Order: sequence, then C-alpha cells, then structure tokens
Amino acid sequence: MENQKTEVVDLNVLLEQARASLEQPKAEISADKVFEELIGTEEVVTLEELAKVAPAEEVLATPKVAAAPKAEDTQYNKKLKELIELGLIKDYQVTIGEGEDAKELYFSEFENLDKEGLEDIIRNCKEIEQKEIDENYISSKGLTDRAKQYLEIDKAGGDITQLLQEEKEYVSPISTYDLETEYGQEALVRADLRNKGIRPNVINATIDDMKADFTLDAEAKQIATDVTSTFDKYVEKRKQEQLAENKATEEAKKEARKNLNLELKEFKNLNETQRKVILDNATNINQYGITNSMQMYFDIEKDPKKYAQLVVFMNNPEAYKNAVQLGVANKAKISTAVHSFKVNPRVVKEVVVNPQTNSLADAAWEKLMDKNK
Repeated sequence: MENQKTEVVDLNVLLEQARASLEQPKAEISADKVFEELIGTEEVVTLEELAKVAPAEEVLATPKVAAAPKAEDTQYNKKLKELIELGLIKDYQVTIGEGEDAKELYFSEFENLDKEGLEDIIRNCKEIEQKEIDENYISSKGLTDRAKQYLEIDKAGGDITQLLQEEKEYVSPISTYDLETEYGQEALVRADLRNKGIRPNVINATIDDMKADFTLDAEAKQIATDVTSTFDKYVEKRKQEQLAENKATEEAKKEARKNLNLELKEFKNLNETQRKVILDNATNINQYGITNSMQMYFDIEKDPKKYAQLVVFMNNPEAYKNAVQLGVANKAKISTAVHSFKVNPRVVKEVVVNPQTNSLADAAWEKLMDKNK
C-alpha cells in the first residue's frame, strides 16, 4: 500500500488568509435598497424623501387639491343667468367641438361671454321656440269661432270635456229646428216658453199673437241667437280663467325656482353645475307631468334602505341629521386609523443584526479542513 503524502501547512498562512477573508468589506446594503427590493423598482420613494413629507408634529391627511381658478363672470354672463332665472329663455345644453374633443355645457356654464355671444344664444333660443311652435301648430282654417276657443283652451292645458258636454246639451238642440219654416219656428218658441215655466194655454195664445203680427220668425231666430251668444260668452270666460290660472302658476313656479335657487346656494359643497341639475330636477315638469325629483321619490319607494332614510328625514330632520353626522364621524375614525400617521425623521429604529458567531480561530480551522478534503 502506497504511503499517503501529508502536505505541510503553515498555520500562520491560514490565519492570515482567514483574517483577510473576515476583514474584507461587504457590499453596502442600504435601507433604501431593501425597501426597493420589497416593493419593486417603479417609482421608489427613498426614506430621506419620505421623512421630508411633513414635520414630526403634523398629521398626514388626504391632500387638498386646489380648485382651478374660475373665470370671472362678465356683465353678459350675469345678464344671461338673469334671463334664465326669470324663465325668459331656457338653459339648453349644447355640444362644443366634435369627436373626442366634444364637450357638453349648459348656457349658464359659459365663461367670458361677450355681447355677440349673448346675442347668438338669444337668437338660437328664439329659433328653437319658433320651431316648436311650427311643429305643434294646428291650422284653424275652416273652424268655427267656438271651435277655435276650444283649441285655445286645450293648448292652455284646460279640460274641454265638460264644455263639449254642455254644448251638446244646451246648444246643439237648436240646430235641430229648421228656422226657415213656420213649423220649426213655432216648435222652438214653444220649447223656449215651456222651459220658462209658462202654462200651455198662455203658450198657445202667445204663439197665435206672433203669427198674427208676423213676429214668429224673428222671435225664433232671436232665441237661437241668444242661446248661442250666451254659451260663447261662457266659453270665453272659461278660456280667460284658464289663461289666468296658467299665468299665476307660471309666476308661482318662477318665484319657487328663484327661492329654491337661493337656498341651494347655501350648500357651499355644491358647485354651480350641481346646483343647476338639482334645480332643474326639482322644478321642470317632464313628459309625464311631474318633476324628475318626484320620479326619484317614486323610485326610492322601491328601495327599502333609501326609503327609510327619506321618511326619517321627512318626519324627523334632526334625527336624520344626527344619524348622518354619526356615520361621517365613524368613517372619519376608520379613515384616520388607516391613513393618518406621524413621521418623526429624528427617531429611527435600528435594525438588529445577529452578531458574528465564528471566531478567528474557527475561521482558520474551517479553512484547514477545507484544504484537507
């Protein structure tokens, strides 16, 4: 068996090598590097930058975004809003631009309006109103004066059903009498005297007298004229009453809209566009004869949770207000606990590193053993 050669090792050399290995400077590992590796490499915020966010005594909260400067209303902007509030022109929505650049605005949202711009808006409103008139126009050609009256009452929102029934009952029977004949004339005069409660023998004597002095035809035609004229005056009165009612209603609506607008301005958290939408929903009548706010009420009735909140507000506004404030406070506490914190750049917790367990001798021994493997 061949003798195994033993390599002579200088222990001093091994100790020097071990010492050099232990004293070799490690690659510097910064807290920033560790932070970067943990959260990824995109948009890394260093600890130094984080420390500069706020002084130690300040609590970080959701940053407030400064509102964009609003252009001041010109005298023409103010005039336009006055016309809209008075109901003299409608606050139509318009589209500015085309395609992706298109933007929808209401007239009341225009800024830096000049005289020419205001005149364009007024002209467009008049054209729209005229178009609506033309589309809804019904020719009155060939209609009787009474039929025209009915048409005006109907357009004003009045109910002509009762008038038509009264015409059928009191006026139409006149047309059944042929007033060009003595028989027709006598029949009408008899009917009129009978309706007045005249006794039959008196009616007969009266008719004979009229025939004798040839006044029967004139009397019959006068009766027909009086009935027709009286009814036409009645129809005219109903029309004027309807128009007066409409005018009073419109005035009341304008006043209510004006007052509601003033109250909505007290809600400082609403911008002008939001107030405008709420105002329109509360005052403008839709195609179903109700406001959008009324429609919202009917929709809310179908949602138990929302309906409960609404009826609490309607029956006990103070209780509703307290409930809302409590809910906001609870949400604020949760938000504060999660998102609000203090940063004190002067106090940093040191990272404790496990102490070196291998001694210089241990390192030399391991080196020796590795060479003899």
